[in-house]
Amino acid sequence: MISCHGANKSSYFCLTSHHIALNTRFPGEQLREAREEIGLPTTSPHLHILGLLPPSISLHRLVVVPVVALVSDISILRDLKASEEEVAQIFSHPLEAILSPTLAETEKLVEKGTEDWIYPDDLYVSPLYTSSIFSDSFLCQNTSDSYVPVLANTQYRMHRFRTSASPIKGLTADFLVSHVTTLLALRSSRLPS
Repeated sequence: MISCHGANKSSYFCLTSHHIALNTRFPGEQLREAREEIGLPTTSPHLHILGLLPPSISLHRLVVVPVVALVSDISILRDLKASEEEVAQIFSHPLEAILSPTLAETEKLVEKGTEDWIYPDDLYVSPLYTSSIFSDSFLCQNTSDSYVPVLANTQYRMHRFRTSASPIKGLTADFLVSHVTTLLALRSSRLPS
């Protein structure tokens, strides 16, 4: 699930998440937060927890551990409702379009030139290079390779994917780019009984 936190220009999109203590039980707290933020029916027999992705450190020095789940009956998603205090909107984006951004052309995307997609590129913004992670061969304009002092001057590459709501970017995009092949394999594997 991807949700928009905030309703103005400082909004950010993320996988449903929250601050948790170091002694947190996984995935219990993340599921509770998903229920509170977007109304995910966490006790549904159609929600299958597949596992956790490796932890990453955000630019704000938070340790983030995404929970990966499979929804075997998408009808349970029809009743999702964003918490007015925390989430501005809920949307989906095809995982395959992370590997092959041109697949997003079949989606109803936000208009180019609006505050939801200010970039000149049609679908994806990244540095001028062709990466083996992408199945499409395309070159895009670099808008934000930077060095991050709080992470020992690590070079950070901001990926941006055009969606039906606003760009998927930042740590959410990093998780998806890094793990999409694994996520697609998990999705196509047999469901737990």
